[in-house]
Amino acid sequence: MRVTTSVLPSIRQQQSNRSTVIWFLLAYTFLFILAQLPIWLNEFLPLQDYPNHLARMYVLLNHHNDPDLQKYYQVNFMILPNLAMDIIVPFLAKFVGLDIAGRLMLVLNIFMLTSGSAFLSYALFRRINFWSLMTFMAVYNQAFIINFINFLFGTGLALWCIGIWILMRENKTWLRLVLFSCLASILFICHLYGFGIYGLVVVSYEIYSFFKQRSYFKGAIFQRLLVLFGQFTIPAILYLSSPTSGGESIKYLTPVITKLKYVKMRMTDNYSLFLDNITIILIFFIPIAGILLKKLRLSKYMILPLCAVTVAYFLIPAKAVTSSHADWRILVPLFFLFLSSMEFNADKLFNRVIIGLLIVVFSVRIFVINSAWNAVQAEYKEILTAIGQIEKGSRLFSARAFNNYYATIPFIHAPTYATIEKSAFVPSFFAFGTQQPVAFQPQYVNLAEKTMATGYEEGEGVRWKLVLDNYDYVLISNEELMKKVPKTNLQSVFQSPHVHLYKVKN
Repeated sequence: MRVTTSVLPSIRQQQSNRSTVIWFLLAYTFLFILAQLPIWLNEFLPLQDYPNHLARMYVLLNHHNDPDLQKYYQVNFMILPNLAMDIIVPFLAKFVGLDIAGRLMLVLNIFMLTSGSAFLSYALFRRINFWSLMTFMAVYNQAFIINFINFLFGTGLALWCIGIWILMRENKTWLRLVLFSCLASILFICHLYGFGIYGLVVVSYEIYSFFKQRSYFKGAIFQRLLVLFGQFTIPAILYLSSPTSGGESIKYLTPVITKLKYVKMRMTDNYSLFLDNITIILIFFIPIAGILLKKLRLSKYMILPLCAVTVAYFLIPAKAVTSSHADWRILVPLFFLFLSSMEFNADKLFNRVIIGLLIVVFSVRIFVINSAWNAVQAEYKEILTAIGQIEKGSRLFSARAFNNYYATIPFIHAPTYATIEKSAFVPSFFAFGTQQPVAFQPQYVNLAEKTMATGYEEGEGVRWKLVLDNYDYVLISNEELMKKVPKTNLQSVFQSPHVHLYKVKN
């Protein structure tokens, strides 16, 4: 059978497209597996807030049949724009256990951020884009290390929703209104910031499109506006009925110079200054240089959305709608949007060099991260061994003395494992009514507020009288730095190189 010459280009194009998809999936799978290795290779995950989040999941799972948990905590599931983990992890834990479910949530965050970026890039350029793999370099940012887990999931979901919005702009009005009302409501429940970023991006995207695609809006502007703003009706009602709407919001603006410093510090700094510098070059300076040298192309439809998110970053206060670090969090979606909004031009050598550099640097970075996590396993085991000595249902106060705050990040919430292991009362447990579906019982709210601090600079500031009058055990880390420990009122129970557990004498 003879194939006509007019058919050959079409066949070659199909083969080329198939090959591109296969190579992209292979590269993505390799980087995705690599990215999650530290999560599976370490017994304890030294992410600042992670133990506290895990303790909350334990309470949600076991509160109904544990009298000790019921004595200290109450479960109040209500409409809150911060429930991604609180919905997903307890469900998964019923099948795989709490430890695996928590790790899967972290893996899901990585997947949502990177696959959401790849999908958005496809929606913008209508083809597979290898440049979108660069988002893997931004995964282990400080929001991940501190472990703003719901925020990260919401950011990843927002990237997916933006991509779906772009792909479905030509669909029927009623279908889009129903679909995006549902997606916006789900996004709102997962995390308020993901919802906010999504709203800001799609509105600014449509504003730019209005001036560039008049024919798209001609004769149908009412329908376009109905879908654009109508999708936010249900989330607006949910927000007004949520306790979050009445939460405290401190209007403190971080100085502009500090916010400029945050660009590198919050997005790349973790365990190696050299690799941090290489990372910021890859995800910030190379993209800018690539655009200027026409090695990379930025989607013109994302220029206004990127500008809008950047302006929001500089205008938003340090704390907004009950969320701390509200300003620099925006850097995470901003960078993922930025990297998703560009693609390689036709210079194959440049493209291959950049992808090769990404794979090499990311592999080294994962090795360094895993080594850093492995280095703290021994101290975590000491903390868990100490916790194993306390009686079930006890009240545990923990104090970690420090002269370098950043050295405390892996351990600051480790004592909340006592809630998991011993159904204990731990004052630093996350139980804020405007943010979590778990709260302290009323009689313990005041005590928790006065003793919730776990880190004490130079070992000063512990309210020892309040501690001795209300707690059963005291767990001290770095005791050599702690000032004025009332040892006459304490009985040593367990001691190791880094921690000392005392029982309060009656």
